[in-house]
Amino acid sequence: MVKNTAWSEVAGALAAAGLAEGALVRTTQGDCLEYRNPDTKVSVLVVDGEDERDDWPGHAGLWSVSRG
Repeated sequence: MVKNTAWSEVAGALAAAGLAEGALVRTTQGDCLEYRNPDTKVSVLVVDGEDERDDWPGHAGLWSVSRG
């Protein structure tokens, strides 16, 4: 089973690795927020809806991680 990860968990791990959330560029992408690091070209899409997280990503749930 895949874990439904919250953005707060990812943001905490990034902070522990020395990358503050403020260093990420945040934009709106449809129903998601995109957090992008322009140096590494990694972006994370986080659900910006009001649905609660359960087996599927909901509010503040990690939707995708991509590079490039």
